Amino acid sequence: MPVRYRSGRVGGIGGLLAEINRQLAAQGQCLRRGTILDASVVKTMRRPPRGDGIAPGDPHPGEPGADWTRKDGKPVFGYRFHIGIDEGSGLIRTLAFTSARVQDVERADALVTGDEAVVHADRAYEGQARRHRYMPVLPPWQARRSNLIARRHAPVEAVLQRDEASLWQGPRPMPLPTRQHRRLSRFCHHLQSQARRHPHR
Repeated sequence: MPVRYRSGRVGGIGGLLAEINRQLAAQGQCLRRGTILDASVVKTMRRPPRGDGIAPGDPHPGEPGADWTRKDGKPVFGYRFHIGIDEGSGLIRTLAFTSARVQDVERADALVTGDEAVVHADRAYEGQARRHRYMPVLPPWQARRSNLIARRHAPVEAVLQRDEASLWQGPRPMPLPTRQHRRLSRFCHHLQSQARRHPHR
């Protein structure tokens, strides 16, 4: 069995990525100005079981880690790739792999390292519990002031779009898998390996 599959099964690749990030941080390449959170749904190559993208589907014998979700209003059977990118350097600091049914907000805390100055994310990562934790109810005057400030912070969305575009379409794009992956562990290892081979700057 290839070493890459063995390491994927035992989960050792996650520790390897952490060690790579530690060395990059020691060299000053990890800026830690902020972390950009994002997620992508990856469709399986196999013929999916029946499902509508809303209720959990029947398990697939060849894709035991996959499940249904809806993307652009259409049902999709596959996985979800969660990622945390270092703002400025474009280095991939955190990764998480789940079935497509796991929503972005459910993995948000795992993608935040805690040493960054700010976290950039869209509304998919907000969630009611997180909103109450970090966004206490404001008096009317302060709410109006926050709305004015938010208009000046609109470029944050441009940062998200730019870094996501560089991740998948930049000069050294990280390709998504184009072949069948029988196990979620193999799928996870494939994407983590691509993350190491394609640092984004």
